Amino acid sequence: MVKLKEIMANKTVIGLVLGQILSLLITSTGFSSSELARRGLRLATTEKAATDKSLLIQRAEGEAESKYLTDLCFACH
Repeated sequence: MVKLKEIMANKTVIGLVLGQILSLLITSTGFSSSELARRGLRLATTEKAATDKSLLIQRAEGEAESKYLTDLCFACH
């Protein structure tokens, strides 16, 4: 039988992995933008908007994960 702690641990790991993937995508977008700017090409407004949106999503995801872990910690005590 699967224990509740195992399920929570798996969700936490999945959340952390997805957060890391999102961070990698945001970093690569920033790097690409910098490289294009260095070569004299301007970053399209839509690309900047997409990057800003990704940052907002990542921040919200981090806050939700933090709240979840805090609640989990209080539930263990």
